[in-house]
Amino acid sequence: MVIIEVKWLVIFIYENNWLANTHLIDRFIFCCVIFLLKFVFPIVESLDVMRDSLKFIFIPFFLVVLFLISSCEKDDPQFLEPQELAFRESLVELMEEWYLWNEELPEVNVNNYTSSDELLDAMLNKDFDRWSYMTDELAFDQYFKAGEFVGTGFGTRWDENNDLRISFVQPGSPADSLGIKRGFKILKINNKDVSTINNFSAAFGGSNVGEILGLQLLGFNGEAKDYSLVKDVVKIKPILHNSIHEIAGKQVGYMVFNNFIEKSKPDLENVLGEFKEKNISELIVDLRYNGGGLFDIGILFGSMLAPKENVGKLFSELTHNDSKKSNNEKFYLEDPSVKLDLKRVIFITTKSSASASEVLISGLKPYLDVVTIGQNTNGKLAGMYAFRMEGKVVVPISFRVVNSVGETDLFDGIPVNSIVDDDLNRDFGDENEKCLKEALNYLSTGIFTNSGARLPRIEAKNKVLLSGFRREIGMY
Repeated sequence: MVIIEVKWLVIFIYENNWLANTHLIDRFIFCCVIFLLKFVFPIVESLDVMRDSLKFIFIPFFLVVLFLISSCEKDDPQFLEPQELAFRESLVELMEEWYLWNEELPEVNVNNYTSSDELLDAMLNKDFDRWSYMTDELAFDQYFKAGEFVGTGFGTRWDENNDLRISFVQPGSPADSLGIKRGFKILKINNKDVSTINNFSAAFGGSNVGEILGLQLLGFNGEAKDYSLVKDVVKIKPILHNSIHEIAGKQVGYMVFNNFIEKSKPDLENVLGEFKEKNISELIVDLRYNGGGLFDIGILFGSMLAPKENVGKLFSELTHNDSKKSNNEKFYLEDPSVKLDLKRVIFITTKSSASASEVLISGLKPYLDVVTIGQNTNGKLAGMYAFRMEGKVVVPISFRVVNSVGETDLFDGIPVNSIVDDDLNRDFGDENEKCLKEALNYLSTGIFTNSGARLPRIEAKNKVLLSGFRREIGMY
């Protein structure tokens, strides 16, 4: 009978917990159906006289119930557990107090969102804020304090041919141990063609030790090869490469600086100390994949590069929303143990160069000749505080960064003097790599070649590869 078949369909849905994530009104209606099916209809079915007429009553009734369930709005209020409700209310209060654009916050009902991450995203200023995020407290401390993260240890970039490539590999990482190199082309991720993937953060998977990431890569020999990478704790090396080049009788230092984390301080002291011993007179700092990090490391690095007569002068100022103006603070060039006392620095940048990288460039501009090569930076001359809440870290944009001459709000990025492709066919330090070649040519001739007309489209695509805390780390 129709009644019997429909009854068992509904009971099957009920017993398999298919309504676990529905709203309260959905569950109430459904419970009414279950009551009728389990208790009323078995009695009625036993009465032959009513059986034929019952189906004409029940079928329209059942369809109406399904309509009511399916027509409930997605943003119908959820009924949250007390702890989750308190967390979300605290999150809203935090944003109202500290968020840089707090006066533009939309009205939100904390019950209307499937997660606290979705709630945070709903409050962000979409015109300017591409960076605020929330993450796990343990992972946050592991990265910034210990200089570690769970992953496989490689970065990615789209090239001018619309191919996804390996942009760098962390030494000692799972990727490095398998012989994966900068420039390898990614063909498949976990057996899915790259061309079919929309969400790359999801495609590359989570951050769990022992998790397997399958990649099919095209190497320099033109052969495709499958790799199984086992995720593990990756110890970050903030300076991926450093070398000295002789150009027109000058000793030129070149370094690829990738992370502003606590571990960066001794590495900067060691590499810049070596440069000083070798009497370099010019420096090229490659920040093309550096998404920023700790503000105090940026001040330290800037102080190591600036002319010594500027010690104690204003480097940057932090300015907050109107309710937090008392927290505005000025930072000055320090007197570090290693000081290069340079008159000029060349920076290599891309849209991935953000936050502390931009603060470093902007802060140095009033004190020495700053030259930029590559692509415009990300446009994040703003900073964040980390607020700890119930095992999470909420990291909202909380202040602008202003240099000593009042420059700020460069949301389109710091413009470059010479537009050059990110040359993924050559390794760091190769003098024929396009960005380094342009820098060395400029030091030799004082002339830019200004190549790279297709860059805007490429950079727009590169922006979607990483998001949230993963963008902070800059690799998978």
